[in-house]
Amino acid sequence: MINVARRLLLLAALSLLALPIAGCWDVKTIQDIVYLTGVGVDYSNGKYQLYVQTLDFSNVAKSEGGKSDKPGAIYIGRAEHETLDGAVDRIYQSAQQPVFWGHVAAIVLSENVMKEK
Repeated sequence: MINVARRLLLLAALSLLALPIAGCWDVKTIQDIVYLTGVGVDYSNGKYQLYVQTLDFSNVAKSEGGKSDKPGAIYIGRAEHETLDGAVDRIYQSAQQPVFWGHVAAIVLSENVMKEK
């Protein structure tokens, strides 16, 4: 009987130790994601040119020196492919961090895209 009680106590202790391990392993902070804010599409020479504008949130968080007075940096990415899907795929391939499209506020299509495709 004592052996069963000891095993139950050991099982309960191990279960309590496992609770902190079940945390959020895949949480990404704001500076670990590329946020697209603008997209531009052009078409020339039989290929789509895709331009994306991203914001840099790495200076938003507080640091030892305090928050920077300068606005966040803006980066432009460019990809080219025969299909629009292929150009989007190249954006994903060239980004060093996960890409988030939820903040796109502007999509600009060139006259060539509207005429040709």
